[in-house]
Amino acid sequence: EHNLYQFVEQLKQLVYWKIFGKIAREKVKSYRLMIQTRFPNSQIDIQILKWRLWM
Repeated sequence: EHNLYQFVEQLKQLVYWKIFGKIAREKVKSYRLMIQTRFPNSQIDIQILKWRLWM
């Protein structure tokens, strides 16, 4: 039961965002830098038509 509680608490910390929408080509680099600054311990995949963030 205690292990299950710890597991659930860890899952609460895992966040995955997948957002679709067109990003202007010239803004991709600045968006990537902004997200890396705000979420330094996450994985980021920013493309023209979508971006994903794992925290």
